[in-house]
Amino acid sequence: MAATQTDVTNYINYIRQELSRYGDKLANLHQQGNKPSFAKEVKFMLLQNYVDIAEHWLEQWDSTTDDNFFTPVEFKDIMRHINAICNSFLWLELEDTSRYTTISFLERVFTALWYPVSGTEMTEMFGGESLILSTAPGQEYIPATYTGTITAPDVASYKIADVNNVLYNSSGTPNPLFVNDLIDEDLERIPVKYDSLAPHHIRMIGLFNPTVYPTLTDEEKEQISDYMNLWVFYWGVWYDAGSVSTENRTI
Repeated sequence: MAATQTDVTNYINYIRQELSRYGDKLANLHQQGNKPSFAKEVKFMLLQNYVDIAEHWLEQWDSTTDDNFFTPVEFKDIMRHINAICNSFLWLELEDTSRYTTISFLERVFTALWYPVSGTEMTEMFGGESLILSTAPGQEYIPATYTGTITAPDVASYKIADVNNVLYNSSGTPNPLFVNDLIDEDLERIPVKYDSLAPHHIRMIGLFNPTVYPTLTDEEKEQISDYMNLWVFYWGVWYDAGSVSTENRTI
């Protein structure tokens, strides 16, 4: 789900706590007469700088001053480095044109956006109707090995948005789909967020707003590519924010 201002505040607090914990561990080693390894000392110095960068970046991204030297893609690398050092899983969903991906942007672009899985349903993020799974996968995502069906609900606006008759047939009856139906090829109006490297677990399924889709700008397509982890040629031409490591696609 997209990050909120509260998520950003919490993220900053969490990484500060991780930095403090790491420093406490090194201090305890010193008190016990055990000098920390050179690698641990270096990681601590790097972590201090990564946390400083993260705080500054999140404070300055909305600012009118031009003193933020990192792009959102580069900032994601900073978050990955923090997680690697701290063995943590702290993350913010970001986009290329604002501090973080906003619900208002997603609601404008998508008629429906399904995530996560709960029981036998894939929840619709904006309060709409869920996708129905024939069996519960037992995860918050649809595993690559899932053998059940994924079926859209009987909702008129979804049928209108499904202009290529993927979720519904021409008479409006829902089409039961399998995992391979969603990831074996790029579906023009139904972007699917799945893991680039095998196994290709499905994380999120979208349904573009049929009115907004034809008007999407290159900048907005870059945002969507990044948010949905779409293949670099999903839109028919190369988009830098797309994934180049998608194993089931060939460049």
